[in-house]
Amino acid sequence: MKRFTLITATLAILLGLLLVPTTAQMQRRLHPQPGVVLGSNCPLEISPQLAAVPTASSLAIQDNSSSGDIVGVRQNTTERLVLDATGANYIGTSAGTTATLGSELLTNGTFDSDLTGWTISDTGAGWSYAAGTAEHGTGNVETLSQNISVTNGTTYQVEFDVSGRTAGTFTVSIGAVSLINSGSGTTFTSTSDRTLVASGTGSQALTITPTSDFDGAIDNVTVRAITATITPVLALTDSSNNAVVEVRGDTSLYNLGIGTYSLYSNTTGSSNAAIGSSSLRSNTTGGSNAAIGNSSLRSNTTGSYNAAIGSSSLYSNTTGGSNAAIGSSSLYSNTTGGSNAAIGNSSLYSNTTGDFNAALGNGSLYSNTTGGYNAAIGSGSLGSNTTGSSNAAIGSSSLRSNTTGSSNAAIGTNGGRYTNGGSNNETSSSSTYLGYDTRASASGNSNETVIGAGSRGNGSNTATIGTTDVTTHVYGLVVGDAGTSNHSLTVDDAYMSADAEVDGTLYADGHFLPPTVTFSTNMNTDVAGTESELVYCSTDSKVYVCTTTGAAGSAVWAALN
Repeated sequence: MKRFTLITATLAILLGLLLVPTTAQMQRRLHPQPGVVLGSNCPLEISPQLAAVPTASSLAIQDNSSSGDIVGVRQNTTERLVLDATGANYIGTSAGTTATLGSELLTNGTFDSDLTGWTISDTGAGWSYAAGTAEHGTGNVETLSQNISVTNGTTYQVEFDVSGRTAGTFTVSIGAVSLINSGSGTTFTSTSDRTLVASGTGSQALTITPTSDFDGAIDNVTVRAITATITPVLALTDSSNNAVVEVRGDTSLYNLGIGTYSLYSNTTGSSNAAIGSSSLRSNTTGGSNAAIGNSSLRSNTTGSYNAAIGSSSLYSNTTGGSNAAIGSSSLYSNTTGGSNAAIGNSSLYSNTTGDFNAALGNGSLYSNTTGGYNAAIGSGSLGSNTTGSSNAAIGSSSLRSNTTGSSNAAIGTNGGRYTNGGSNNETSSSSTYLGYDTRASASGNSNETVIGAGSRGNGSNTATIGTTDVTTHVYGLVVGDAGTSNHSLTVDDAYMSADAEVDGTLYADGHFLPPTVTFSTNMNTDVAGTESELVYCSTDSKVYVCTTTGAAGSAVWAALN
């Protein structure tokens, strides 16, 4: 019996060994032979030595190899998912980190041994070779140039190094198009990389133009066309294979773009963040920008330090820097203007090149184009301003009609918006309107001050306090040495020059008593006086003002009450 049991166990072990498949058998079972499919056109491969994802529609899984795809999914020949042992993991096609630059268009941009290939204008002595650089000699404005072939509408990236500079600047251009440094400024002093769009096709000169005092050297000059945009590291598509989500980014430049076409063209710009379809779409070398919202900062190329939150905010900005826009279409038209702040739907909408403006409120500074140093708080405030500068408006529709007037201040709803006749106050300057619906006597006035709700101005170089309903003006309490009695002074329609000087007695309760004098019938012959001097006549209890300086008999006096 024991012998039979032992024989049976041995046979079972041998049978088990015969039934265990080899590795090759396992691969053949999991990976069908060519022409055999699991499902529709979808072979499956699990292999310890898979060199690459098969080119047909497939799913491939590899072991922990040191190179090659670990997991790969293809549709036809298009990669849809790749997890790679080298760390290049992506969903979609193989990813890139920056836009692709074409071949170098310049000859001898590194100045290895001389200035071969470059042309120096005029005397030809303004630039010289110096230790692998092109050095400018001070005292001249001779240019350094080289012809290159460009294509109209193509974006080109220009880079250069600057060393040894202590004074002066220079500009760089291709044909008639100047390279922008920041905002609308075209001058450079240090190592830079910027982009421009060529105007015209054919041979055009890359020209470096120095100021006479520029004392630096230039090296490593390159000009290359942007030939391809950035492939996203993640792309999710709809049923029609249209991209609905794209992610771009890299760790070396610290950029992140989430949204279709976001950060689409970036080359060397760093520390940018873009969320929303086409946000920062055209950015090439601009850095430290933040764009949140569909098409926010869409046209930005080299502008830096901008923040845009809201659909189409800072949409047209190209080289303007240090702008902040919060709200749909805020700073929409800005191109090169810098240091502007706009909060509210369509605030500073039309601004193109104006600098240092602040707008808070829906449509505030809406029409401003080139005006600068304006501040508007309140819906529609300074809404019609175009080129006026240094205006301040606080309150809904305050200074709303102003177009070209400058140095105005208005506080209160509709403050300074209209003239007394109800027309628009458009061109007044250096005027102040404090209070609801304060108005100028006419558009174009200067140095007009209007204070008090509903007050109406009285022309240039006038100050109006209150409306005709105001019966008493109190200018404060005057404190001085105590007198011997209480007196009050009432003055109607008194006009005094700015340097008028009044003598009299101050009492502890704040009342003022001018000097007293007794007039005879012919008062001009009785008292000498100085212009604007006030005296109190005890015989008729009236106050008189001297209108002309003179001795007794020649001074002229007029009663004030």
